Amino acid sequence: MNAYIILVFALWPMHIILEGIKWQKLLSVRIPLWKSCTQVLSGYSTALWTPGQWGHFIGRKWQDDAESWGSVTGKTLLSGFWQSWAYIALGGISLWWLDAPEEAKSLWLLFQYGSLALVIAGWGAVFIFAERLHHIPTDLFRNKIWVYFVQTIQAIAQSDQRLHLQLMILSVVKAFVVCVQLGLLLNNSPEQWWGIPIIFMTLTLFPLPFMLGMIARGELILQIWHWLDWPSEEAYASIYVLWLINVLFSAIVGTAILLVTPKMKRNE
Repeated sequence: MNAYIILVFALWPMHIILEGIKWQKLLSVRIPLWKSCTQVLSGYSTALWTPGQWGHFIGRKWQDDAESWGSVTGKTLLSGFWQSWAYIALGGISLWWLDAPEEAKSLWLLFQYGSLALVIAGWGAVFIFAERLHHIPTDLFRNKIWVYFVQTIQAIAQSDQRLHLQLMILSVVKAFVVCVQLGLLLNNSPEQWWGIPIIFMTLTLFPLPFMLGMIARGELILQIWHWLDWPSEEAYASIYVLWLINVLFSAIVGTAILLVTPKMKRNE
């Protein structure tokens, strides 16, 4: 197991670099990849404590002086949308590949068709409506909350289809890397790799607060592995090892970056 943990750690930079490339493409001002990656890591430090890790925008904005709060929020949500889409898409493929367990056939079918509908609806909505919304008046209600809301919506709506396609591809690659990391931790059970995307899909569909999310990771993998008649002890430990590497370690590094970086104050 120790050798595989080292391999999983070796893949951790790729996980951050892919997210950094996504963020670099989303920003209106071009920045070096290393700086984009530091902003991504800073986002982990604040996302760790929020349901579904949606709080990435707080840490990212801390170091960004070129984007408004609304713009950073919108672009973070857009990046997160495509990452969630990728996890659901890979999870859906696994659901259709694996045989439905007898004791959970109805739930399995619900997830099979539900994931397919979400993938099609998400992809279609973005590519049909991308670039349709060009302007919302920011002075309609003359308050900061309205301006923040408008800037968030515009950051999403004004993204072009080419950018969406790039984000989609990068998100799928990142989701694949994360699944490979967990697969390496399950080194003695290659047949269990097909069940891995289902875990991340379920965690994506049901975002939970920090402590509940921690508990849910273990409980989900136990339940799904039970349905599929796979031994779950190693899987249970592996999902937490992966969390320690990809989430907690990223948050620790991000916190260190925040502590040595002065807060950017422009465009607030």
